Parts: sequence; C-alpha cells; structure tokens
Amino acid sequence: MHRVGSAGNTNNSVRPRKEKRLTYVLSDADDTKHCAGINCLKVLKSTVSDGRDYLFTGSRDGTLKRWALSEDSATCSATFESHVDWVNDAVLAGDRTLVSCSSDTTLKAWNCLSDGTCTKTLRQHSDYVICLAAAEKNSNVVASGGLGGEVFIWDVEAALTPVSKSGDAMEDDCSNGVNGSTNSLPVTSLRTISSSNSISAHTSQSHGYVPVGAKGHKESVYALAMNDSGTRLVSGGTEKVVRVWDPRTGSKAMKLRGHTDNIRALLLDSTGRYCLSGSSDSMIRLWDLGMQRCVHSYAVHTDSVWALASTPTFSHVYSGGRDLSLYLTDLVTRESLLLCTKEHPILQLALHDDSIWAATTDSSVHRWPAEAHNPQKVFQRGGSFLAGNLSFSRARVSLEGSTPVPVYKEPTLTIPGTPAIVQHEILNNRRHVLTKDTAGSVKLWEITRGIVIEDYGKVSFEEKKEQLFEMVSIPAWFTVDTRLGSLSVHLDTPQCFSAEMYSADLNIAGKPEDDKVNLARETLKGLLAHWLAKRRHRLGSPTSANGDVLSGKDFAHRSLGHSRVEVDGGAENDSKVYPPFEFSTVTPPSVVTEGSQGGPWRKKITDLDGSEDEKDFPWWCLDCVLNNRLPPRENTKCSFYLHPCEGSAFQILTQGKLSAPRILRIHKVVNYVVEKLVLDKPLDNVNTDGTFAPGIGGPLQHSVVGDGSFRSGLKPWQKLKPSIEILCNNQVLSPEMSLATVRAYIWKKPEDLTLNYRVVQGRLAWLVVIEIMCLCEIPGKTSILLGVLHLNGQITPRLRVRVQSGSGGGNSKVSPSDSALVIGEKDKKFGGRIDSWNASLKCGIKKRSVKDVISSDLDVLWDDGYGTKTAKDFFEGAKEMIRPDGGPPRWFCPTECGQPLKDSPILLFCPGIVGVGLALTLHHKALGKVFEVRCLHIPVNDRTPFEGLVKFVEETVRLEHASSPNKPIYLVGDSFGGCLVLAVAARNPEIDLVVILANPATSFDRSQLRPLIPLWEALPDGLYNALPYLLSFVMGNPVEMAGVNIEYRLPPRLQIEQLFQNLIALLPHLSDLVDIIPKDTLIWKLKLLKSAASYANSRLHAVKAEVLVLSSGNDHMLPSGDEAQRLKRTLKNCTVRYFKDNGHNILMEDGVNLLTVIKGTGKYRRSRRIDLVLDFIPPSMSEFKQGYDEVIGLLRFATGSAMFSTLNDGKIVKGLHGVPNEGPVLLVGYHMLMGLEVYSLVPEFLREKNIMVRGVTHPVIFRERQGVSSPEFSLADWMKVMGAVPVTASNLFNLLSTKSHVLLYPGGAREALHNRGEEYKLFWPDQQEFVRMAARFGATIVPFGTVGEDDVAELVLDYNDFMKIPVVNDYIRDANRNSIRLRDKSKGEVANQELYLPGILPKVPGRFYFLFGKPIETKGRKEEILEDRENANQLYLHIKSEVERCIAYLLKKREEDPYRSIVDRTVYRALHSPLHEVPAFDP
Repeated sequence: MHRVGSAGNTNNSVRPRKEKRLTYVLSDADDTKHCAGINCLKVLKSTVSDGRDYLFTGSRDGTLKRWALSEDSATCSATFESHVDWVNDAVLAGDRTLVSCSSDTTLKAWNCLSDGTCTKTLRQHSDYVICLAAAEKNSNVVASGGLGGEVFIWDVEAALTPVSKSGDAMEDDCSNGVNGSTNSLPVTSLRTISSSNSISAHTSQSHGYVPVGAKGHKESVYALAMNDSGTRLVSGGTEKVVRVWDPRTGSKAMKLRGHTDNIRALLLDSTGRYCLSGSSDSMIRLWDLGMQRCVHSYAVHTDSVWALASTPTFSHVYSGGRDLSLYLTDLVTRESLLLCTKEHPILQLALHDDSIWAATTDSSVHRWPAEAHNPQKVFQRGGSFLAGNLSFSRARVSLEGSTPVPVYKEPTLTIPGTPAIVQHEILNNRRHVLTKDTAGSVKLWEITRGIVIEDYGKVSFEEKKEQLFEMVSIPAWFTVDTRLGSLSVHLDTPQCFSAEMYSADLNIAGKPEDDKVNLARETLKGLLAHWLAKRRHRLGSPTSANGDVLSGKDFAHRSLGHSRVEVDGGAENDSKVYPPFEFSTVTPPSVVTEGSQGGPWRKKITDLDGSEDEKDFPWWCLDCVLNNRLPPRENTKCSFYLHPCEGSAFQILTQGKLSAPRILRIHKVVNYVVEKLVLDKPLDNVNTDGTFAPGIGGPLQHSVVGDGSFRSGLKPWQKLKPSIEILCNNQVLSPEMSLATVRAYIWKKPEDLTLNYRVVQGRLAWLVVIEIMCLCEIPGKTSILLGVLHLNGQITPRLRVRVQSGSGGGNSKVSPSDSALVIGEKDKKFGGRIDSWNASLKCGIKKRSVKDVISSDLDVLWDDGYGTKTAKDFFEGAKEMIRPDGGPPRWFCPTECGQPLKDSPILLFCPGIVGVGLALTLHHKALGKVFEVRCLHIPVNDRTPFEGLVKFVEETVRLEHASSPNKPIYLVGDSFGGCLVLAVAARNPEIDLVVILANPATSFDRSQLRPLIPLWEALPDGLYNALPYLLSFVMGNPVEMAGVNIEYRLPPRLQIEQLFQNLIALLPHLSDLVDIIPKDTLIWKLKLLKSAASYANSRLHAVKAEVLVLSSGNDHMLPSGDEAQRLKRTLKNCTVRYFKDNGHNILMEDGVNLLTVIKGTGKYRRSRRIDLVLDFIPPSMSEFKQGYDEVIGLLRFATGSAMFSTLNDGKIVKGLHGVPNEGPVLLVGYHMLMGLEVYSLVPEFLREKNIMVRGVTHPVIFRERQGVSSPEFSLADWMKVMGAVPVTASNLFNLLSTKSHVLLYPGGAREALHNRGEEYKLFWPDQQEFVRMAARFGATIVPFGTVGEDDVAELVLDYNDFMKIPVVNDYIRDANRNSIRLRDKSKGEVANQELYLPGILPKVPGRFYFLFGKPIETKGRKEEILEDRENANQLYLHIKSEVERCIAYLLKKREEDPYRSIVDRTVYRALHSPLHEVPAFDP
C-alpha cells in the first residue's frame, strides 16, 4: 500500500501545507461507471419477496455506486461521492446504513437507499482506513482498521445521532451542505458499548462521541472480521499474526501465529469459533479459536491471497488473489477447484445466492456461477485437485504444467467500467495533458476546460508525446496525478497564479489581444461558475461597493490586507467565463478541497448549491473569485540586456538591464528595436531603472508601433517595417517565442538574459504598407494608395494608382522616381499575380470594408470553379508571366483566389521545374475560398541555388508562423517543389506544417531524366526548338488534362467529341514549352533537381510535419508510385493517395480536385488540431456531382429512392416537407444492410432542401487503411468530404451545438451487418444518452424507417457462416482485434459490433423507401429529460417504437407501388421525367 497524500488536507495530514489545496477531478466517461479498480463489494438482499437486490461497489476512483440487480443486468441507480481518496471497504449496518472507509482517513455513513446522501463523516484514524467489519445480526456495531495500526469499534447509532452544536465544533457533521443532510437513520438492535482501561479516549472528537479503541497492533491492519452477534472481532496485518478481540471492551483475547507474510483477508463463522485467514504467503489457514490453534492449511494459490468468501454453512471457501484465479475449496475434504481465471488480481468477493461477485484492480465487476447452496454440484464437473499443506506445492504443480483448467470461461454478468488512466504527461503549454489508460488509448486533455480534445486511439504514448512537444516555457501552475484512475488537477497557492497568457494566444474573442489572462484565476471562475450563479440567487445578488458579490458572512471582513494580496487590475472584475475556461456540464468535474472547518470534501461542480462559504472553500480561492484578488506571486518579470550584434555599427539602445514580463514575445522586442533604431523616436517610456513602462497589455508599450496595431485586429508582423532579427547565443529567435522560452531553451544560464539584434544583411526587407484614407472621412483631400513591394533585395515600385479626390478636383499620382509598371487592359489578367504575397490587390480595400465582407462559412453546394479552367489557361498565363522582369523568385496571389473565409490558414505553393507557379490553375478558385493562397514564381532566367530557395521559403514560413502561431501553414510542393517543401519542413520541425506532395522529385536518382542531362546539353538549339511535343512529358498526360471540363452526364458520343475538341485546342500550346522552359533553363533545372533530391532525402528523418503524398500510376517522368511507399515508410506522419490513371503533372489533370483530397484525408484544419465540426467545409457543386453521380451514381439509379415524411398534424406526404429546415435536428433511424440507405438519404436532403446532413459513423472509417500498398481515394474518403464524423459524445455535442442536421444510427454496425433473418430488426442499446444530448440543445428528433435491402440483394453468408470457415474466421478475428472497438463493455447482441464484409447475391433492383416520422420536439423539456432518467427512457422507447412503426408502414405500402421494379422506373423515365420524379404509392 503506497502512501500518497490525499487530495485535500486532513487534520492529520501526512504533508501539512500552510494553505488548503483545491483539486478538481476530470472525467470524460459515463458517470454510471467506475474508472478505477474496485476495492470492495457488498450485497443488500431485499426483505420483500419481489423486491430488488442491490450491489454496492467502492472504487479507487473515490466513489461508491449502487447497482440494482436483475437476472441478466445491473443498473447504476446512485453514486455516492464525498470521499477524496480511494474507497477501501464498505459494510452494511442494518437495512439503510452503508458505512465506507477511505484512504482520506475517514469513515462515512450513507443512507444507502438515497440518491447518494452522506449522513456523517467520522474522523478518528491517523492514516489510511483500509478495512471494516460489521455484525450481521447486530447492525449497531462496526469496526475499522488502517495503516496507523489503530482498530476502532463504533456504536453506529451513537456516532450518527445529531447533538447540539456550539460554535464551530461540528466539523464532522455534514450539515454545511457539502456532504449531505444531517438526518439520522433508524438503526435496529441498539445496545451500549462499554469502555474499559484499554479504550483510547480521543477527546478531539468534538461532538462528544468516542469509539472504542482496540490497542495492540504495532503495525498496519489490513483485514478485519466479526461474527454475527458482534461479540468477537479478529484482525490481521503486517505483523503476520491474527489478533482476537472482544469488541465490547476493546480488550485482547488471543494472538495466533502461523502465517509467514502479511495477512490480507479474514472470515469468521456465524458463531465466532472458526476463522479463515488468507495471506501474502499464498496460504489459507483455518483456525479454531476455541483451541487457539491452526487446524488446517490449504495451499491452493501460487501467489498472495487477497479475498475470501464462505458458503453460509462455512463448509467451503471461495478465494482469490494476486494469481488472477478464483478457487473453491472444501474445508473438510481439502478438495479444490479452479472456477475461473481473470486478467487482473482479485481484491474482494461477495456471494449472492448461487453466484459470486468478484472485484479486481480493473474497473469492471464480474458475476460468476458459484452454487453456494450446493457447492458439490461444481465438484461433480471434475478437474479438482487436493490442496496441499505447504505453500510451494501449488507452485510446483504450476511449474510442472499441470495447472487446473477453469470450470467457467465467461462470467454470467459483467458490470463494465471505463479504463483507468495510468500514464500522463503535462505538455509544455501547461494547458494540455496527454494520458494513456489501461486499454492503451491515448488522449489529449485540455485541463482549463476539463475535456478530451483529441482521442488518438491506441498509439505509442512516447511517440505522441514527442509529436506534441512545443518549445514554450510556462510556469508549472498546477500538478496532476492519476491515483483515482482519472486526472486530478491540484491547485496550490500562490504557485497556481504564476502562469499568464495573452488573450490573443487563447483566442478569446472580444477581449483586447494584449490583455494578460491568469490561467488559474480563469480556471477557478470556470469551475465555480455554477456555484456563483446559485450563490447570487440565494443571496439576491448583494454587492459590495466595488461590485463584488458578498458572502453571507461578508467575506470582505476577513483579514486580507493588501500586504498579503494584490488586486488583479488587468482582469475584468466580473464572473464572465471565457470559452477556453468553460467546463462541461455533461461530464462535470468534481471539486475536492476543504475550508477553515471540517475536513476535505468532494462534490461535482454542478451539485454545488451556493451555500458553501469560507468554512468549505480555501480563503484564497474565494478571494480570487469573489474579490478579484490574487496572492503575492513569485517574480513574473524577466531581466535582460539588449545589445547590437558584434561588429554592428549601431549603438546600444539602453543602458543597464531591461525588465519585462516572462510572457513577452520577441516580436515586441523587434518592434522596440525598429522604433528606436529606424523611426528614431525618443525613449519616452523607458524608466530610469531601465524597465519598460506599463501600457496596453503590460510592458513594452512603446516598443510596438503605437501598440494600436494589436487593437486593430492585425497581427504584429503585419505592422512591422524593416526586418530585424533578434539573436541569443548566436541563434536567431522566432518572433513568437517568449522571454521565458528563450531563457529556458536557448540561454540556459542562471545569469540575466542577453539578446542581440541586427538588420538582415543585404536588404531592408520592407513588408507591404497599404493605407487607404476613405474619401468620405477626409473631404477635400486626396486619397493615397502606396504599394511598395518586397522583391528580395530591392525596393521596386509596382503600382501606380490614380485616385479622384473627394471634392471632384484633379487627379493625384503616386509614382516612383524610377520606371513604374502601369497595369493596362492586357496586363490586368495577370497583373495581380505579380503582386507581392503580402500586398495582393484585394488588400487595397479599406480595413473596415474588408472585415465586413469576409465570410466565416460557405454555403452548401458552393461553386468551387473546378472544371472551368484547363491546361490551356495554364499555358496562356505562363506565357504572360515569363516576360523578362529582372526579378528574383517571389510570391504572388492569383486573382482568381478571391477573398478567403475568416481565419483561413495560408497555403504556400512551390512549383515544379517549370517554375511559373501556375500549376494550381485548376484549383485557384476552390483553394482561395478556404486558404490564403500564395504561389512561388521562379523567373525563367533566375539561377538561385537550391539552398537559397530553401531559405527564401523558410523565411516566409517563419514570418507567417510569427504572425499566426496557432494556425497551420500548408506547403504544397509539385515535383521539384516537393523537395523544396520537405527541406523547409525538416529545418523547422517546431512549426505546425501540413506538407502536400504531388509526385515529389525525391526519386530523381531513380528517374529516366537523370541520364538525359548530357543529351540535352549536346542537343543543337534548332533540334531542341523542334521538339516541343517531346518536352510535353514534363506536363504529364495530355488526355487527362483535356478531360478536366467534360461533363460526366453527357452521352459517351458527346464526351468523346468534347475531349477531341479540347485536345485540338491544347496541342498548339505545347510549343509554348520552348519559351516557358528554354534549353539552358531546362539543363539548369535538371541539375538543380539533382541537388534538391539529395538535399531533401538526407533530411527526411527530421520531418515532423503532417505529410500527404499524391502519387500517380502513369507517371513516365518519375517512379512516383514506389516513391510514395518509400516516403510512407520513412516519414513519421505520412498519408498516401494513389491515382492510377494520372500522369506526372497530377494537379493539372482530370479526376484530382486538390481541395477534395485534402478534405477527404482529414488534413484541413484552421488551428493546431482539427475540429471535425468547426473545420468542416461543405461539399461544393462539383464534389456533389462527382461524389453522387460518378462514384455512387449507379447505386442511386438502381435503387430510385422514394422519400416520405410526416407533417406536424400527422399527415404523411411525399418528399421531405415534414423534416424541419432549422436545426438542431437529430435524424434517428434503422441502418440497412451495409448502410446502403445513406447514399440516397444525404443527397436527397441536399437536392430537395439544400441541407447538409452530418452523419456520425464508425471510427474505423477515419482510420488510415493498413496493409494497402497504394490506397486510392476511396468511398470512406468521400464520406468525410460529405460531412461524416466519428461517433463520439463530443462530436454529437458539437454538431448539435452548431444547429446541424445530424444522422444517427443507434443500432450501429450490429444493425448494418446483421445476420440472415434479421432484416428490419432494431439492435439498439439500453442507453438513452442521445435523447439527453438532444434535450440539452432543444433539438428536434425525427425518427425514420427505411426498407428495400431485401429488394436489391440477398444475404447468403453472414457472420456466423464466416466464423465456421477456417482461415476466414482467423482473418475476421485479427481484423477486429486491431480495429477500434465500440460497446466493448456491453452485453448481448447489441455488443456484437464485429466488422466484416457479408456475402450477398445481387437481385434485379427494387426500390428504397424512406419514411420520416412526426418530429419530436425537446425544446423546453431540458430539465424534465436531463434530470429524470425515467422520462428520458420513456422518450427513448417512444422514438424506437416510431422507427419500428415507420418500417412496418413502408413494408406494407411498398406493395402498392407500381414502380417498385427498376424496369418499370426505367420505362417511366424514358417516357416522362428524371429519376427523382418517378411516382410511388400514395401515402
């Protein structure tokens, strides 16, 4: 037993603290399940003939639960939550009182038939209380023992009887509302326990009652047992002896020796004469207390015996322990039998009729057959052995291979628990914790919200920890342990208040970006938000002079002078809870703490009723939440020196040390240098001591240009002027680094930090400065548009704008002294492309106007422009861009991209060897909606070496990362560009990058191009110019490029005709390749490609980014298929999609919509981690056509779905008119064979109602396919494109919270993969959670039924058939063993979620029919459904019956459909109308 300090301070705490601690315990699991090992069991038999029996379980998670038992199920009917550490044992004292003990050193009494009411907390032990014993026929006597060597005998009635209180004496009472009510319970068999000289009189018991103390143990007590009448008590522990006591006086009767190790379990027969003991020496001993000796020894186990249970006649004993085995032993004949083996050590046993419950270190409880009334029945099965007398005899049998075979393979009933967290790691950002549970599942928690934000499944914990590493330094403001099987987050003052972040880093909308946010203060506000609301309601919202809510005893009267605390003046003095600190009310955390009186207590945050005050909470916690005051903290400043780099001509800006907050970002230091060095502003804001004067958001106000840039909504780097680098230890610092991060990871010395600055050599890298003065705001003045473009080393003017003044008077030109570029009519098409990457022409709009037009979402079936551009447009654009301009490589934004959505990430495209940067021509419009697209243009005559290009791209990446550190940066590399982006990713592993490679040229050494380099060099110029069509191999497959804009629905003749026309139009442009990539440029590019491939391949090991590889099967330039597999094996996080019909230039060819591929592979996100709900991009019209017409068009044609719905008045109509248009709407229905109905349901909602239905599906869909060498873009990828998300509670929560239409199949895989004869049968679990979730958001539930699977196919081989076939059954088992499991804790057919592909025989297709039932409103019923599970269950059953009714209706009415057959529908379509208008039966 390991000693670990409990969550709160007790009066006898092992680790005393000056101030009380506050802990909150997180859980993402069902509250009706334990999440840690089960330490104790107790069965309560009903005294009524038809009454229900109950099982009580106490867990290491600190809670007890009551289970209502039936023949084949156990339902959690109450949770008892008040202990703050492990619950170690529990006993029943009478019919209504449950007494428990815990490692928090307390005993607690409960009304066992209540909803979890604690009636009294008893404190007498000085250490963990480990065991209890009760007299079955005298419910007034309970004994307790623990690690302190103390044994106490309690008079239950006296201990629970309320007495008059004086002052603060009643610390043990639960009347403060924290632990429950004070009602005492009627206890039978009352009697007085007299004391003697052996009783320890603990006068510290403030309420006057003193238990009887049994003195004698010098060491820890592990086991107790009492006879039925309560006249004899036995105890055992680490002293290896059995002690016998008279519980009436606490006096010792005898001491029995025999065991050679700790005694862990004890039993007494009803008379108190015979005693059984189990020990860590693996022996069971039977003692005759009358004779005071051991009469029998039983060597049954091979390891420690931890649990014993006997038959009512004390003739047989059930035993379990560390060897994972449960044995039945005849105490007379010594015959033993192995009943079962388990996966975990057995901690306790409890007999229940002819069954036995077994508790283990796992969170589940199992019931096994026991035949307790006639155990000889079990022995008749055979397999028994004779128990030896020596402990090593069983071990010898085991070693000889004669281990008995267990009688039972499976339990008759299992009460499932949730896996306990066994490993955790606090990440450097100090907001996230990575955990691993006993099932091997790795999850990422956000502790400031108490939720799981990412479930990675069964992955390597260490690898995931490395992937999530961030080079940031934030003080350790909390600690974490997983002792309770879940995350317990501990806050200790004043350390917890040491961490601060800027509101911009927390993405808090509506709060100034430079405001500092104290993480602990905001977390406390989030935790106590419910308490504050209840408190205001109870107190009628009285406020103090400064607006604070006062407690009932006027908390402000406490002696909390400002010498002890500081007012958090930077935070708003209110109770507003910001989104990053909102805790879930679905799985609320529990608070564990204590105040000035009483002891530690535990309660869910939603159960706090507002009556708690300083007696219950630590003073510092209330002072923070109510009065906005924080205790004094350690120095949050960082001192540093700022000097120019060695050899620089610049003078030192300041004398002496500077001081700034630890969280200050380097970009503010850059701004400081810029302002003082370049803008030459006086040092007005520098104090005499060298510290930065406080200002907006804290220090360094003067270092930001006006510091209003942060208020304007622009990022700091969008306001910077010259390019300044800050260095530490000769290492260039990233602008988003904080001073603390630099000190911890770069400086690494105890001395004050020294920073150096320098201007980037070779250029003044000016970013774009665009200012437009609105004419209506400056009447009579001339508006000025100034565009200064950064062209890698020189300032070249590119724009000349003529603007009419507001008064109508003359024109004003802004024209540079050297030659300006005037964009004429011919140049307008591509002029925008040559614009600087940070000065796209679309930016020349007044700031407020830009903000007004930026959209935050896309419409369903939006126009992505795919198919409107072809390779012909590429050639036309490339010819315009290759005109000599004398410039180096640069970024440009294609004008077709338009304005992206709000908060869109940036996408940087690096081209192939052609270098013009227009290879995304087909994708510009689509990508421009969801990305800020920037394309790299490498002029024809540019000869920048590969490393120079890498540094150029790298600088852009770092600037973008500094501007938006929480957004990913997408790097798309085509062929040669693939080498370029891989090199950048390898050099910047700390930056969040998503790398997309289109046939990357990393395989250049194995390509057909390398041996051709000498041939190209020797080729005469005339012959080179005559071979444009030979050069076309660079561009890929001309046929695929010509097929981009061909309409799929056209008849084949017209498709061929259009393809031929496109080829005729494309072929003349192939000759342009000679101009686009001349001979000397081609030779240079091929040599550049060789060095690029070598450079990238040598650094693949350093790539940490997400990588998506698009690989062509018809690439004649590079071995792209093999290369994709090599990259997948080499890179840590690599996904591959194979396009077998495409050529090298895959981005210019038909069938590859880049945005669709990004969405389908789950790579699109707007922040560090993907949010499947908020990051979802609705399907475009081209995706709808391709997905539903080309991919599954044949199925939709064959099944010709007929849709019916029910209006609010109950009338059934054709179409979907009865389904509400406004969400949230939850569609709940029957899952047909293989889920075939989904492919008709979702498109019909899109076609008829323009509504996107988001389906929740099996997580295996989102798992990358294993063992597939060349995975193509599959149906599973299309499901993601169309909005499918994994079925999790958090996803359902997020979908409903965004008012979505959600498709849910409670039957899951069991329904979709049903057996023969189970058509249209529902397999729904006995869980109504989706009903409660819908009620929480007031969602409308629409039950629906669908039929038709038996009209399209016949099921010939089901799961049972396949499992009878050798080899095939092994394959299915292996596949399911490695797949994600759902409902693995459920029982019965519902739990059978095995995945396999059924054997079906197609039929001449019939028709699918859908009927959506009458909408069921939950709006306004939130409290009714959430607080009463019976109401929720009734609604659940009603929904289920409605689905069955819809199915029955359709099965009957489809017989009346004259167009049920595909033949009849085809004839009708030919004569009348399209497919969707074919009539059906009259509803």
